[in-house]
Amino acid sequence: MVAVVGVVGTLLCALLTQRAADRSRRREREHTEQVRERRGHTQELHAWADAQGVPGRAVLPGTVAATGAGALADRGVRRIYHAAVAVSRAGTNDYDVLPSDVTRATSRPLAVLAEEHARFLPPLRSVCLPLLGSGRGGLPYAVSLAAVWAAVEAESARGAGWDVHFVVRTPESAAQVERIPAGIRPAPDRRAAR
Repeated sequence: MVAVVGVVGTLLCALLTQRAADRSRRREREHTEQVRERRGHTQELHAWADAQGVPGRAVLPGTVAATGAGALADRGVRRIYHAAVAVSRAGTNDYDVLPSDVTRATSRPLAVLAEEHARFLPPLRSVCLPLLGSGRGGLPYAVSLAAVWAAVEAESARGAGWDVHFVVRTPESAAQVERIPAGIRPAPDRRAAR
């Protein structure tokens, strides 16, 4: 009886060890694939910068680089439109952001989306926007939202029917986005803009 329990225990231990090793190898393969996807995404941006003649240099606000989704493809993202919105302040780690730059940096990706949407099956139909310039750029959330929304409205007036979603990181920015009634431009919060 003791010998049977010992043999069964030894076999179960080997089986469990093998399963753990298989899981570990699978996780390592998945991680390697994610790293490859990220590198591919970064290589797309480098190739874009080389093609535009701006490798290692700043680009003007509103400049757009369209790339694949990289690792975000696992979450249903199919395209990323990288939009320049800020101008770095020489000799510092700070940025200058103007509301007009935010509007430009929102409208140009929407224009590229309009050009590209039919090339995909199913066609691209939604866009997720951050409150550009409201982080390190220093714009109040209400000012950023008004500038982003101005571009969205202008694109809607041209007949684009995108589903627009906003990415927010703070309760304050979420409160600004929640103030948007369907189809109505948000009024900037004058207290926040001061």
